[in-house]
Amino acid sequence: MLECAVITRNDRFWLPQSLTLQMIRKVMRLTRDFTLTSELLGITIEGAEAAYGDWDKAPVMHGYRKSGREKGWQRDELTILGQMWNRGEQAGEIAKKLKRSRSSVSGKRRALGLPARTQVSRETAEKHKTELRNSALKSNKKTILTWAQASVLTRKELRGRTYRVRCCRNLSINHISTGHGHV
Repeated sequence: MLECAVITRNDRFWLPQSLTLQMIRKVMRLTRDFTLTSELLGITIEGAEAAYGDWDKAPVMHGYRKSGREKGWQRDELTILGQMWNRGEQAGEIAKKLKRSRSSVSGKRRALGLPARTQVSRETAEKHKTELRNSALKSNKKTILTWAQASVLTRKELRGRTYRVRCCRNLSINHISTGHGHV
């Protein structure tokens, strides 16, 4: 679970479910698009392709096609849904952004197989943050940190380290700043 950050909203804490090979394949089966799958799940395109590689019942990947229904989900709406969900936004906030109902957003999230979140206590959240911090500090400076690890380090501790960009596992940043900007 060290790849996920604690989601905090108004003194409530959640941990996202860890991604499994079955989750990745379910999204691929529905989207039939490596790029969209990676955007929805916050994984690299290479990670999506690797999950497809040895799949004996793999569908043909021809790219996402909107359903014929009038209010079918557009590709850009799915991308926004995935990005906001991975950032920790609540279904109601996503629904406002997409001008859809909360139940529509929740239903699409479940239908796509995006990972659920588990509400945890403050103590569990703090313990998880401590584990993230310790794993980041113990790692070699040349190791690329996950966003979750980078988010719990101070600016001084980040100096000279490379870490993934939030909700985009295809990009990383080498932190050489002396205190300007923010993580």
